[in-house]
Amino acid sequence: MLAARTQELLTAFVDGALTRRERKAALRLLNESSEARTFLRELHENAHRLKQLPAKKLSPDFAQSVLATIRERGLQPTPTQVKPTARRTPRWAGIAVAACVLLAVGGGFFAYRSQDSIGPIAQGPIEVDTPKPMLNTGAKLALAEVAQKVPQLALEVQAQPAVHLSMVAKNDGQTFDRLSEAFQDQGIQLVIDPEARVRISKGQPVFVYVENLKPEELQKVLQSLDKSGRQATFGAMQIESFSSQDAEQLGKTLGVSREQLESPQLPARRPTKPETRPLTAERLAVAVSNQAVQSPQSKRFVQGRSAVEPGSLRVLFVINPE
Repeated sequence: MLAARTQELLTAFVDGALTRRERKAALRLLNESSEARTFLRELHENAHRLKQLPAKKLSPDFAQSVLATIRERGLQPTPTQVKPTARRTPRWAGIAVAACVLLAVGGGFFAYRSQDSIGPIAQGPIEVDTPKPMLNTGAKLALAEVAQKVPQLALEVQAQPAVHLSMVAKNDGQTFDRLSEAFQDQGIQLVIDPEARVRISKGQPVFVYVENLKPEELQKVLQSLDKSGRQATFGAMQIESFSSQDAEQLGKTLGVSREQLESPQLPARRPTKPETRPLTAERLAVAVSNQAVQSPQSKRFVQGRSAVEPGSLRVLFVINPE
Protein backbone atom coordinates (compact mmCIF):
# COMPACT_ATOMS: atom_id res chain seq x y z
CA MET A 1 0.00 0.00 0.00
CA LEU A 2 1.24 3.47 -0.84
CA ALA A 3 2.44 5.63 2.02
CA ALA A 4 0.07 8.37 3.20
CA ARG A 5 2.44 11.08 2.00
CA THR A 6 2.54 9.52 -1.46
CA GLN A 7 -1.27 9.42 -1.56
CA GLU A 8 -1.35 13.11 -0.61
CA LEU A 9 1.13 13.93 -3.37
CA LEU A 10 -0.92 12.13 -6.03
CA THR A 11 -4.17 13.67 -4.78
CA ALA A 12 -2.62 17.12 -5.16
CA PHE A 13 -1.37 16.10 -8.61
CA VAL A 14 -4.95 15.39 -9.72
CA ASP A 15 -6.04 18.83 -8.47
CA GLY A 16 -3.11 20.62 -10.10
CA ALA A 17 -2.02 21.98 -6.71
CA LEU A 18 1.69 21.12 -6.85
CA THR A 19 4.76 23.25 -7.21
CA ARG A 20 7.01 22.57 -10.16
CA ARG A 21 9.39 20.50 -8.02
CA GLU A 22 6.56 18.45 -6.51
CA ARG A 23 5.08 17.85 -9.96
CA LYS A 24 8.40 16.48 -11.20
CA ALA A 25 8.55 14.20 -8.16
CA ALA A 26 5.03 12.96 -8.89
CA LEU A 27 5.83 12.23 -12.54
CA ARG A 28 9.00 10.37 -11.55
CA LEU A 29 6.98 8.30 -9.08
CA LEU A 30 4.38 7.48 -11.75
CA ASN A 31 7.11 6.36 -14.13
CA GLU A 32 8.57 4.00 -11.54
CA SER A 33 5.53 2.62 -9.69
CA SER A 34 2.63 0.68 -11.22
CA GLU A 35 0.85 0.92 -7.85
CA ALA A 36 1.05 4.72 -8.03
CA ARG A 37 -0.34 4.68 -11.57
CA THR A 38 -3.25 2.49 -10.46
CA PHE A 39 -3.94 4.79 -7.50
CA LEU A 40 -3.93 7.86 -9.76
CA ARG A 41 -6.29 6.23 -12.26
CA GLU A 42 -8.72 5.46 -9.43
CA LEU A 43 -8.52 9.06 -8.21
CA HIS A 44 -9.41 10.26 -11.71
CA GLU A 45 -12.35 7.87 -11.90
CA ASN A 46 -13.58 8.90 -8.45
CA ALA A 47 -13.37 12.57 -9.42
CA HIS A 48 -15.38 11.77 -12.54
CA ARG A 49 -18.04 9.95 -10.49
CA LEU A 50 -18.30 12.87 -8.06
CA LYS A 51 -18.99 15.24 -10.95
CA GLN A 52 -21.79 12.96 -12.14
CA LEU A 53 -23.63 13.08 -8.79
CA PRO A 54 -26.88 15.08 -8.89
CA ALA A 55 -26.72 18.56 -7.38
CA LYS A 56 -28.58 18.99 -4.10
CA LYS A 57 -30.25 22.28 -3.15
CA LEU A 58 -30.89 23.43 0.40
CA SER A 59 -34.42 24.41 1.33
CA PRO A 60 -35.09 28.17 1.51
CA ASP A 61 -35.60 27.98 5.28
CA PHE A 62 -32.37 26.06 5.95
CA ALA A 63 -30.49 29.04 7.42
CA GLN A 64 -33.43 29.95 9.66
CA SER A 65 -33.74 26.38 10.93
CA VAL A 66 -30.02 26.32 11.83
CA LEU A 67 -30.33 29.61 13.73
CA ALA A 68 -33.44 28.33 15.53
CA THR A 69 -31.58 25.17 16.60
CA ILE A 70 -28.72 27.30 17.95
CA ARG A 71 -31.15 29.41 19.99
CA GLU A 72 -33.05 26.38 21.32
CA ARG A 73 -29.88 24.64 22.49
CA GLY A 74 -28.26 27.78 23.81
CA LEU A 75 -25.13 27.13 21.80
CA GLN A 76 -22.25 29.57 22.10
CA PRO A 77 -19.14 29.91 19.91
CA THR A 78 -15.98 28.48 21.45
CA PRO A 79 -12.83 30.59 20.99
CA THR A 80 -10.07 28.75 19.21
CA GLN A 81 -6.43 29.39 20.02
CA VAL A 82 -4.37 29.47 16.85
CA LYS A 83 -0.94 28.00 17.39
CA PRO A 84 1.94 29.77 15.64
CA THR A 85 3.09 26.45 14.21
CA ALA A 86 -0.26 25.58 12.67
CA ARG A 87 0.14 24.17 9.21
CA ARG A 88 -1.68 25.45 6.20
CA THR A 89 -4.53 23.49 4.81
CA PRO A 90 -3.90 22.75 1.12
CA ARG A 91 -6.72 23.78 -1.19
CA TRP A 92 -6.97 20.22 -2.48
CA ALA A 93 -7.89 18.83 0.96
CA GLY A 94 -11.59 19.18 0.13
CA ILE A 95 -11.20 16.91 -2.88
CA ALA A 96 -9.32 14.37 -0.76
CA VAL A 97 -12.22 14.28 1.71
CA ALA A 98 -14.81 14.03 -1.05
CA ALA A 99 -12.91 11.26 -2.81
CA CYS A 100 -12.63 9.30 0.42
CA VAL A 101 -16.34 9.67 1.14
CA LEU A 102 -17.06 8.24 -2.30
CA LEU A 103 -14.65 5.36 -1.76
CA ALA A 104 -16.16 4.57 1.62
CA VAL A 105 -19.65 4.43 0.15
CA GLY A 106 -18.49 2.26 -2.74
CA GLY A 107 -16.40 -0.12 -0.68
CA GLY A 108 -13.17 1.80 -1.16
CA PHE A 109 -9.79 0.77 0.03
CA PHE A 110 -7.97 3.75 1.47
CA ALA A 111 -8.67 6.15 4.30
CA TYR A 112 -8.10 9.83 4.64
CA ARG A 113 -5.51 10.85 7.22
CA SER A 114 -6.26 13.77 9.48
CA GLN A 115 -4.78 17.18 8.85
CA ASP A 116 -2.23 16.64 11.59
CA SER A 117 -0.59 13.87 9.55
CA ILE A 118 0.01 15.98 6.46
CA GLY A 119 3.73 16.05 5.88
CA PRO A 120 6.00 18.63 4.28
CA ILE A 121 4.94 17.61 0.80
CA ALA A 122 1.60 19.37 1.30
CA GLN A 123 3.06 22.59 2.67
CA GLY A 124 4.32 25.72 1.06
CA PRO A 125 2.79 28.26 -1.29
CA ILE A 126 1.35 27.21 -4.62
CA GLU A 127 3.27 28.65 -7.54
CA VAL A 128 1.26 30.97 -9.75
CA ASP A 129 2.49 29.32 -12.95
CA THR A 130 1.16 25.88 -12.03
CA PRO A 131 -1.13 24.97 -14.97
CA LYS A 132 -4.78 24.28 -14.26
CA PRO A 133 -5.77 20.65 -14.83
CA MET A 134 -7.55 19.78 -18.08
CA LEU A 135 -8.94 16.38 -17.09
CA ASN A 136 -12.39 15.94 -15.52
CA THR A 137 -13.01 19.65 -14.94
CA GLY A 138 -16.34 19.71 -16.77
CA ALA A 139 -15.15 22.73 -18.73
CA LYS A 140 -15.98 23.07 -22.41
CA LEU A 141 -12.82 23.95 -24.31
CA ALA A 142 -12.25 25.16 -27.85
CA LEU A 143 -10.38 22.82 -30.17
CA ALA A 144 -7.54 25.31 -30.57
CA GLU A 145 -7.04 25.49 -26.79
CA VAL A 146 -7.04 21.71 -26.38
CA ALA A 147 -4.59 21.31 -29.27
CA GLN A 148 -2.23 23.82 -27.69
CA LYS A 149 -2.29 22.01 -24.34
CA VAL A 150 -1.98 18.41 -25.56
CA PRO A 151 1.52 18.04 -23.96
CA GLN A 152 0.01 18.94 -20.58
CA LEU A 153 -2.87 16.51 -21.17
CA ALA A 154 -0.38 13.73 -21.96
CA LEU A 155 1.24 14.29 -18.57
CA GLU A 156 -2.09 14.21 -16.75
CA VAL A 157 -3.05 10.84 -18.26
CA GLN A 158 0.41 9.34 -17.90
CA ALA A 159 -0.81 6.89 -15.27
CA GLN A 160 -3.39 5.52 -17.70
CA PRO A 161 -2.48 6.69 -21.22
CA ALA A 162 -6.05 6.84 -22.47
CA VAL A 163 -8.47 9.74 -22.70
CA HIS A 164 -12.14 10.38 -23.47
CA LEU A 165 -12.73 13.42 -25.70
CA SER A 166 -16.39 14.38 -26.00
CA MET A 167 -16.99 16.86 -28.80
CA VAL A 168 -19.93 18.51 -30.50
CA ALA A 169 -20.23 18.23 -34.28
CA LYS A 170 -22.55 20.04 -36.63
CA ASN A 171 -24.81 17.51 -38.34
CA ASP A 172 -23.90 18.71 -41.83
CA GLY A 173 -22.79 15.42 -43.40
CA GLN A 174 -19.13 16.47 -43.22
CA THR A 175 -18.16 14.97 -39.85
CA PHE A 176 -16.53 11.76 -41.07
CA ASP A 177 -14.95 13.51 -44.05
CA ARG A 178 -13.24 16.01 -41.75
CA LEU A 179 -12.12 13.27 -39.37
CA SER A 180 -10.83 11.09 -42.21
CA GLU A 181 -8.75 13.97 -43.58
CA ALA A 182 -7.30 14.79 -40.15
CA PHE A 183 -6.30 11.18 -39.51
CA GLN A 184 -5.03 10.65 -43.06
CA ASP A 185 -2.57 13.52 -42.60
CA GLN A 186 -1.00 11.41 -39.80
CA GLY A 187 -0.92 8.23 -41.87
CA ILE A 188 -4.02 6.77 -40.21
CA GLN A 189 -7.00 5.39 -42.11
CA LEU A 190 -10.44 5.84 -40.58
CA VAL A 191 -12.68 2.81 -41.21
CA ILE A 192 -16.36 3.58 -40.68
CA ASP A 193 -19.13 1.22 -39.64
CA PRO A 194 -22.20 1.92 -41.83
CA GLU A 195 -24.33 1.89 -38.68
CA ALA A 196 -22.24 4.81 -37.38
CA ARG A 197 -23.15 6.81 -40.48
CA VAL A 198 -26.83 6.06 -39.92
CA ARG A 199 -26.68 7.07 -36.27
CA ILE A 200 -24.85 10.33 -36.87
CA SER A 201 -27.31 11.29 -39.63
CA LYS A 202 -30.08 10.84 -37.04
CA GLY A 203 -28.25 13.08 -34.56
CA GLN A 204 -27.15 10.20 -32.33
CA PRO A 205 -23.64 9.95 -30.81
CA VAL A 206 -20.95 7.68 -32.23
CA PHE A 207 -17.49 6.52 -31.15
CA VAL A 208 -14.22 7.09 -32.97
CA TYR A 209 -11.36 5.12 -31.42
CA VAL A 210 -7.66 5.17 -32.20
CA GLU A 211 -4.62 3.62 -30.51
CA ASN A 212 -0.88 4.29 -30.43
CA LEU A 213 -1.45 7.96 -31.13
CA LYS A 214 1.55 10.08 -30.21
CA PRO A 215 0.76 13.33 -28.35
CA GLU A 216 2.14 15.36 -31.25
CA GLU A 217 -0.13 13.42 -33.64
CA LEU A 218 -3.18 14.12 -31.49
CA GLN A 219 -2.17 17.76 -31.45
CA LYS A 220 -2.05 17.86 -35.26
CA VAL A 221 -5.35 16.01 -35.60
CA LEU A 222 -7.07 18.58 -33.38
CA GLN A 223 -5.40 21.45 -35.21
CA SER A 224 -6.60 20.01 -38.50
CA LEU A 225 -10.16 19.68 -37.21
CA ASP A 226 -10.01 23.26 -35.97
CA LYS A 227 -8.74 24.55 -39.33
CA SER A 228 -11.38 22.54 -41.15
CA GLY A 229 -13.98 24.43 -39.14
CA ARG A 230 -14.54 27.01 -41.84
CA GLN A 231 -18.12 25.77 -41.74
CA ALA A 232 -17.95 25.20 -37.99
CA THR A 233 -18.17 21.40 -38.26
CA PHE A 234 -16.79 20.88 -34.74
CA GLY A 235 -17.57 22.79 -31.57
CA ALA A 236 -16.50 22.68 -27.93
CA MET A 237 -14.82 19.68 -26.33
CA GLN A 238 -14.82 18.16 -22.84
CA ILE A 239 -11.93 16.03 -21.60
CA GLU A 240 -12.52 13.13 -19.23
CA SER A 241 -10.72 10.06 -17.98
CA PHE A 242 -11.11 6.90 -20.03
CA SER A 243 -13.35 5.19 -17.48
CA SER A 244 -14.07 1.56 -16.80
CA GLN A 245 -17.54 2.15 -18.33
CA ASP A 246 -15.89 3.44 -21.51
CA ALA A 247 -13.65 0.37 -21.65
CA GLU A 248 -16.57 -2.01 -21.10
CA GLN A 249 -18.85 -0.42 -23.71
CA LEU A 250 -16.11 -0.01 -26.31
CA GLY A 251 -14.89 -3.56 -25.70
CA LYS A 252 -18.37 -4.95 -26.37
CA THR A 253 -18.61 -2.92 -29.57
CA LEU A 254 -15.22 -4.15 -30.80
CA GLY A 255 -15.78 -7.70 -29.57
CA VAL A 256 -12.85 -7.76 -27.11
CA SER A 257 -12.58 -7.93 -23.34
CA ARG A 258 -11.50 -4.98 -21.22
CA GLU A 259 -8.14 -6.65 -20.63
CA GLN A 260 -7.64 -7.20 -24.36
CA LEU A 261 -8.58 -3.59 -25.02
CA GLU A 262 -5.84 -2.34 -22.69
CA SER A 263 -3.25 -4.94 -23.74
CA PRO A 264 -3.81 -6.25 -27.26
CA GLN A 265 -3.41 -9.99 -27.69
CA LEU A 266 -1.85 -10.01 -31.11
CA PRO A 267 -2.55 -13.00 -33.36
CA ALA A 268 0.37 -15.22 -34.25
CA ARG A 269 1.73 -14.39 -37.67
CA ARG A 270 3.54 -16.67 -40.01
CA PRO A 271 7.13 -15.61 -40.58
CA THR A 272 7.71 -14.02 -43.94
CA LYS A 273 10.79 -13.48 -45.96
CA PRO A 274 12.52 -10.19 -45.22
CA GLU A 275 12.05 -8.98 -48.79
CA THR A 276 8.26 -9.56 -48.64
CA ARG A 277 7.64 -8.06 -45.20
CA PRO A 278 5.85 -4.68 -45.33
CA LEU A 279 7.89 -1.73 -44.16
CA THR A 280 5.06 -0.30 -42.04
CA ALA A 281 1.90 -1.78 -40.56
CA GLU A 282 -1.48 -0.36 -41.52
CA ARG A 283 -2.61 2.20 -38.97
CA LEU A 284 -6.35 2.35 -38.41
CA ALA A 285 -8.90 4.33 -36.49
CA VAL A 286 -12.46 3.04 -36.30
CA ALA A 287 -15.83 4.81 -36.20
CA VAL A 288 -18.55 2.68 -34.64
CA SER A 289 -21.97 3.00 -33.07
CA ASN A 290 -22.20 2.49 -29.34
CA GLN A 291 -24.10 -0.76 -29.82
CA ALA A 292 -22.61 -4.11 -28.76
CA VAL A 293 -22.51 -5.44 -32.33
CA GLN A 294 -19.17 -6.30 -33.92
CA SER A 295 -19.14 -5.06 -37.51
CA PRO A 296 -16.71 -6.01 -40.32
CA GLN A 297 -15.05 -2.63 -39.81
CA SER A 298 -14.50 -3.20 -36.10
CA LYS A 299 -13.15 -6.71 -36.84
CA ARG A 300 -10.72 -5.22 -39.32
CA PHE A 301 -9.57 -2.74 -36.69
CA VAL A 302 -9.08 -5.45 -34.07
CA GLN A 303 -7.17 -7.67 -36.47
CA GLY A 304 -4.89 -4.78 -37.40
CA ARG A 305 -3.99 -3.80 -33.83
CA SER A 306 -0.32 -3.59 -32.90
CA ALA A 307 1.61 -3.69 -29.64
CA VAL A 308 1.34 -0.70 -27.34
CA GLU A 309 4.02 1.87 -28.11
CA PRO A 310 5.64 3.67 -25.14
CA GLY A 311 4.53 7.27 -24.82
CA SER A 312 1.46 6.79 -27.03
CA LEU A 313 -2.20 7.42 -26.20
CA ARG A 314 -5.47 5.61 -26.67
CA VAL A 315 -8.11 8.16 -27.60
CA LEU A 316 -11.88 7.72 -27.60
CA PHE A 317 -13.65 10.52 -29.45
CA VAL A 318 -17.35 10.67 -28.59
CA ILE A 319 -18.99 12.65 -31.40
CA ASN A 320 -22.27 14.31 -30.42
CA PRO A 321 -24.16 15.74 -33.43
CA GLU A 322 -26.20 18.84 -32.79
